[in-house]
Amino acid sequence: MAPLRISLACGDYDRVRPLRDGRVVPEGVELDHTVMPSHRIFHEQVRFRRWDVSEMSLGSYLTLAARGADPADNPFVAIPVFLSRYFRHGFIWVNTTRGVDRPEDLRGRRIGVPDYHMTAAIWMRGMLSDDHGVGAGDVHWLTGGLNKPGSTERIELAAAPGIRVEPISADRTLDELLVAGEIDALMAALPPKSFVDGDPRVRRLFDDHVAAERDYFRRRGNFPIMHCVALKREVHEAHPWLAGSLLAAFTEARDLCLRDLDAPGALPVTLPWLTDFLSEVRAVLGHDFWPYGVEPNRHDLSTLVRYCAEQGLLARPLSVGELFAQFTAGGTT
Repeated sequence: MAPLRISLACGDYDRVRPLRDGRVVPEGVELDHTVMPSHRIFHEQVRFRRWDVSEMSLGSYLTLAARGADPADNPFVAIPVFLSRYFRHGFIWVNTTRGVDRPEDLRGRRIGVPDYHMTAAIWMRGMLSDDHGVGAGDVHWLTGGLNKPGSTERIELAAAPGIRVEPISADRTLDELLVAGEIDALMAALPPKSFVDGDPRVRRLFDDHVAAERDYFRRRGNFPIMHCVALKREVHEAHPWLAGSLLAAFTEARDLCLRDLDAPGALPVTLPWLTDFLSEVRAVLGHDFWPYGVEPNRHDLSTLVRYCAEQGLLARPLSVGELFAQFTAGGTT
């Protein structure tokens, strides 16, 4: 029988590359790859359903999953493959003239965020609430383009009562507002142009963000998950075996990536002292620091579900057990 031809879109990650170069072939599947920055994939997949399978913002996926199983409301089914993880303390910037010296000073302030649903911001808001007592309802949120004007929410926003979210003018940027002091702080997955350019009016909220992130992991045990992999619901229902095949293939590709990092005859990435840094990472995060599957990630997933509920993003309560394709729901790797 001929393999099932499936279109797949995801970023250019080392942990995915073996699927593109042919070292890993999913059982029964021929993949048609599209490589694209993740934010563009999310926009085009959520709005236009361009691919059979794609990288997906986990925050967006949870928001859609809470709307039920009707394909019109929730058109995707995820597998527990987590292509992006990222500590985010270093992605909160403040205006230096606005008197924000500590995280607690953000209570009652105006904070910009490109997309209220974005996973990075969900984790940052959750961290501020858990560790510093600044809840989502304690802040006035403003959404819009980070460095270019005109950005809009990927998913229609229906934030809970008591949480104030509004868009900025379509001809302005969040970076512009931050520099002008019209917002007090900014959360984003990328740095604002003013920070990159060294503008003295903009600095990170956490000066030593790496130390803050390591302390957060030691106390909370979370290595924040950003992105999962999602199948279009109609594709999953037509080929229910596909989820398991893809989970196995993505896992094998990740394992090859980590093997290459562990025993480089020549450095596989352009990073001096790679092996020493890898040892340091494992000393903090443990040997299995990038797990796939549900059980090894249950704590991170439960935390993110709780954060989404607290931030008014879920139309109904969610449990971790209902988040992923049934074939992979109990999978561990």
